[in-house]
Amino acid sequence: MKSHPEKPADRNDGEGKMSKPPLGANRPWTPAEEEKLRASASGERPPTIAEQLDRSPIAVLHRSYKLGIRFKRTMIASDERTFATHPERQFMERLRGKDWVKGTTLPSSRLTVNLQNKGWIEHQLQGPKNEIFYRITDVGLEALKAPVPRSG
Repeated sequence: MKSHPEKPADRNDGEGKMSKPPLGANRPWTPAEEEKLRASASGERPPTIAEQLDRSPIAVLHRSYKLGIRFKRTMIASDERTFATHPERQFMERLRGKDWVKGTTLPSSRLTVNLQNKGWIEHQLQGPKNEIFYRITDVGLEALKAPVPRSG
């Protein structure tokens, strides 16, 4: 049977204390903080609320779960959106800097219809077989260049 090696002499046996306790560690929630959490949950994200309450974002999430508070998701309507999502960016990058691109070389999806509805790409029938060709519009180029807003 193997024996455990002896403890090194320079090991800290817990005599030293942390200079500052972790943010909000073991601090009970006050009714005022819970009310602020309830009021803020409908419009603000957990990291923002955590900063206001001097709590960690995880503590805010845990307490909101315990109190049954749900955070309202802020969604941007697709017709109001002026930036391209990742799949839209991927598709439009294939068209960027080119004139007309043959439709059969692009992935087929509902994405082409959505991008056309937004006015970000346009199509044209060309050649003797009336094949579909696509190109990015100036509006689509602006949407491609626009930064994607960060959530959270």
